[in-house]
Amino acid sequence: MSDEEIDMISENCQRILFKENEIICHQNSLGDSLFIVIDGVMSVDLVNEDGKTIHLAKLGVGDFFGEMSLMTGETRSATVSALTNSVLLEISKAVMKDLFRNNVDFYDAVSKIFAQRQNASNLLSQSKSFTQIDENDLASKFK
Repeated sequence: MSDEEIDMISENCQRILFKENEIICHQNSLGDSLFIVIDGVMSVDLVNEDGKTIHLAKLGVGDFFGEMSLMTGETRSATVSALTNSVLLEISKAVMKDLFRNNVDFYDAVSKIFAQRQNASNLLSQSKSFTQIDENDLASKFK
């Protein structure tokens, strides 16, 4: 990213503080922004069709999330919460559109991560190991 692009982000984003255990965004809620972790650790979790919570990832300094809703217009695919007191930058869709338009390499990098996360999410939601196996049934097979 150029200095000009970094300046544009810093002038047009919101710096938000989140306390430990505070939810940043909820699964299935509307979203039109992307978040960058400046300080802290985030937990990314989803509730599957059976109502079970599945931990997808931990995110730390330099990581980002929210790109899936931002790029597709669909609702948030997971709930993200702060595991520690955290500082995030929230960047609006309008600012991201300008960045994508002016920096193809940046767009390609975000698109690549988006595709990887979407593929992982699709595999996870289709996986019997996460949707159909009862933990008690699994434990009984090893007794």
